[in-house]
Amino acid sequence: MKKLLKFLMLNLLLISCSTKPNINKIVGNYIKNNGEISNTKYDISKEKLTENKEIYFANIEGDYWCGTGGCTTILLSKDKENNLKVINEFSPILDIKVSNEIINNWKVLYITVGDGSSKEIKKLIYDIKKGAYIIK
Repeated sequence: MKKLLKFLMLNLLLISCSTKPNINKIVGNYIKNNGEISNTKYDISKEKLTENKEIYFANIEGDYWCGTGGCTTILLSKDKENNLKVINEFSPILDIKVSNEIINNWKVLYITVGDGSSKEIKKLIYDIKKGAYIIK
């Protein structure tokens, strides 16, 4: 019984950790290949933006990645081969909101851009042909 319990606990741990290291590796490579590594941190969240897929948001913060207009955010999704890849990057943005409005079977996103003196909200819809969100 102890062996079975240990086996089940180990498998649950492996299942729960299987996606996170892959995301961390991809975001880490993105940071390394596109900017400054020192003083950089990131937060990852997950949203279901379409019926079939979960999208990961990585908000990257640090001296290189942020300014008066906000910070860089990247979106990651699994492709047809089930590999996680960056599908969008927004830089700089102050905020990103997921709407309940659906266009092309994907939820609409709203980003806030600007600086300390002026802000603008932009609507993003998913373009199926490009496989990414575009400003509408």
